[in-house]
Amino acid sequence: MVQTHYPRCIMSDRPLNFNEDEFRAFDDAAPDPDDALAAFDSASGITCVPPGTYTGQITSGELVTTRKGKRAYKLTFAVTDPDKYAGFTISKWFTFNTKDAADFAKDALKPLELKTSADLKSLFPNGRVILCKLIVGLQRDDPSRNDLIRFSVISDTPASKPANPFSVDEGTEEGASK
Repeated sequence: MVQTHYPRCIMSDRPLNFNEDEFRAFDDAAPDPDDALAAFDSASGITCVPPGTYTGQITSGELVTTRKGKRAYKLTFAVTDPDKYAGFTISKWFTFNTKDAADFAKDALKPLELKTSADLKSLFPNGRVILCKLIVGLQRDDPSRNDLIRFSVISDTPASKPANPFSVDEGTEEGASK
């Protein structure tokens, strides 16, 4: 084995001098304890939406593993209407560990054009704006958390902007498969 020795590289012959006053002001700045109290005062205490019917937009769909090690597909919705609850997120998990669970998942995901395992592995909703009617309840074991009982697609339209501004269209020469 041949060892190559490189000359020692010196970035500067003189030490770097920083203005310590600039850093001292940053280091000495402590968080204002009243900011945390103001956040507490403005908090609503609402951690989930009440049971009912809502409109929501699908923000993501992803293949995940549950805490018990089961493969699952997780759909996440952001409530858009009514405005009072806009921004709350509700998730629905579909597992595949039994034939019945897989059949239920396939039937529920079919309206979203998620029909194969390859579809589940792809980026979702990938440039689509999908609005859904959500029927929401509370979880039996934890009433402070929501349970998405059912959803149905209201509209499915192309997004006005691409999902990722750095993505490359597969139809172009740069993004073509080889």
